[in-house]
Amino acid sequence: MATTPEGAPNGPSPWDSVVFYYRLPFRLPLAPERVHVFDEGCGFADGQPSLEGNPPVVALRLVHVSRSPPTVPREGFDEGLRVLLAGRDIGLDSSRVRADPAGPFYDTWIEAITPHRLLRGEEGEQPPTVWLERCLRATNRLVTAYRAVSGDPDVHHVSAVHLDPVNVLEHLDTRTRERFGLSVMLTHLNLPVARTLVPADCETLLNEHIFQQLAEHPFVSQRDWLERAKLARNRTGDNAGAVVSLQTSAETLFWGIFRSILVDQGLTVNGGREPRNSDVSPLN
Repeated sequence: MATTPEGAPNGPSPWDSVVFYYRLPFRLPLAPERVHVFDEGCGFADGQPSLEGNPPVVALRLVHVSRSPPTVPREGFDEGLRVLLAGRDIGLDSSRVRADPAGPFYDTWIEAITPHRLLRGEEGEQPPTVWLERCLRATNRLVTAYRAVSGDPDVHHVSAVHLDPVNVLEHLDTRTRERFGLSVMLTHLNLPVARTLVPADCETLLNEHIFQQLAEHPFVSQRDWLERAKLARNRTGDNAGAVVSLQTSAETLFWGIFRSILVDQGLTVNGGREPRNSDVSPLN
């Protein structure tokens, strides 16, 4: 997705590093300003020794930035309710409802520093994507440790799609501490999009699909669970929901195929034989 930003040095030296600034999709209530260093043996792919003054593989610094409390309900609630009630006013002012207004609300930002040099196992990978993935691996080590100690259900594994679509990076000379080449990086394209209304003739297809759901059509049920698995990947908390949904999707598909084979053979689930009817099939 990303390309090498402008201002990057021509070739990696032991002191060339890149600095990423990205916001976590949740609050990570660890002490700010502390630097978390992940060395991982400094196994550089070029085989050069780790010289004194070299940057660690990843160095993370957390910064908490205060923000206003979120609105409860979400923005647009009053407008939508007013349309449903045909303009009637019931005296509801949702702006008075706030989520814990006395609590500290903030965003957790991370400053991640990592060298330009590739590590063993990263040969052939392209910067800056490989640099960002390396920083996210270190971030997830910290997140996993915090979740194990605290049991906080709101923190979860972080991938590039959980970050803001656009993130900022710059380059750093660790000898002089000079920073240069400030640029932006397009991380993903999961942007909000406007959806148009479906055409009128789509109603017939919707009705057919509903009847197929009621009949437990194997391919329809399998597709439904597969979509749940995809959705669960982007949810907060444990990823068990994605695993269970994917497993259910596979089981539903195989069970549906098994049922269809039984019908074609004139058998029942219990192994008995019943009169064969070519018009009866779970796939119809």
